[in-house]
Parts: sequence; structure tokens; C-alpha cells
Amino acid sequence: MARQRLPYYSVEVPSFHQQTLKGYSLIETMVAITILLILLGVFQPTLTQQLHDQHISASMHTLYRSLQRARLNAISKSNYVTVCPSQSGQGCDDGSMWHHGWISFLDPLKSGQPSSPSAIFEVTEAQERLHLFSGRRKRTRFGPDGGAYGFNLTVTACNGSHEPLGGLVVSNVGRIRWQSAHDGEACNIL
Repeated sequence: MARQRLPYYSVEVPSFHQQTLKGYSLIETMVAITILLILLGVFQPTLTQQLHDQHISASMHTLYRSLQRARLNAISKSNYVTVCPSQSGQGCDDGSMWHHGWISFLDPLKSGQPSSPSAIFEVTEAQERLHLFSGRRKRTRFGPDGGAYGFNLTVTACNGSHEPLGGLVVSNVGRIRWQSAHDGEACNIL
């Protein structure tokens, strides 16, 4: 049996000197950068506003989740749970400014302050670029049945220009809902 020879193909490889290197000229690069800068200038305000809106939405969702968690803890532990503004994270503030942070704690004696550091089960940090205030009501307390007795707690969200963005309302039965901003509503930040 004779061996068959495979066909031989010759491939020409161009030498380095024969190749012409292609690239971008300085003018083409400057035109591309100029177009990119114009596009960034056009879309930057929109992107900044979207980022700000997302931050506000995230802050309101954080407060909503904290209130829901406090209500669920009150029901599951058959005990009273209080949520209040707190800058220190150790006790309730005397004011109604929630954007400095807030705490949730077990409050079996309904004293309005944590009886010990171990009673606090959630501490939330300050919410930047957003003002949250609750008017006259400085805290809310959920009972073992999930209700939040007294008048409704409304935590209003305002932007840096003191324009209302909406708020969260905790009803007497403990239901937490979003309320959109009303025309003519003002942010009475003290």
C-alpha cells in the first residue's frame, strides 16, 4: 500500500513592510471626543434627576420596610413595638425629623423609649438629600394585634427645595400606604 501525499498549499504571508497600518488621525479622535462631550452635556441633567429620584424612592422604601418589620414584630412577639426618629440610634429624639435616622424597639411598657439597648432591633442611618418629617406625631407604636392606635402617622418626604414628594401614612389599623403629594401642600420643616 502506497502512502498518499496530502496536497500542499502555499500561503503567502506578507512581510511587515508590505502591511499598511490603519489607525485614527488626531482630527478623527478630536471629533469623536467632541461628539461624546456634547451627548454627555445633553443627557447629564436627565441622568442626575433619575439618580436623585431613585435615591428618594430607596429612602421611602427603607422607611416602609422598617414600619412593616416593626408591625410584624409586634404581631409575632405579641408585644408593643415603637418606631421613632433617632439621630443617636440609642433612643427616640424629641422632634419629628425622620431623615436623621430612626429606630425600632420592643416597648412592652409603652414608655416611648427603649428600656435597654437589647430592646432595639433595628437602627436606620440618616437618609441623605431627603427631608422626612411627621408633623406633630413623633412616633408610632404597633400593638400585638398590628394596630397603631391614635391618629394616623404621616411621614412626608420633601426634596432639598422643600417641595413635597409624597409620604407614608400609618393608619389606626396598622396599614401602611404611600400617599402622593397634593397640590398646594407645603413642607413645614422646622
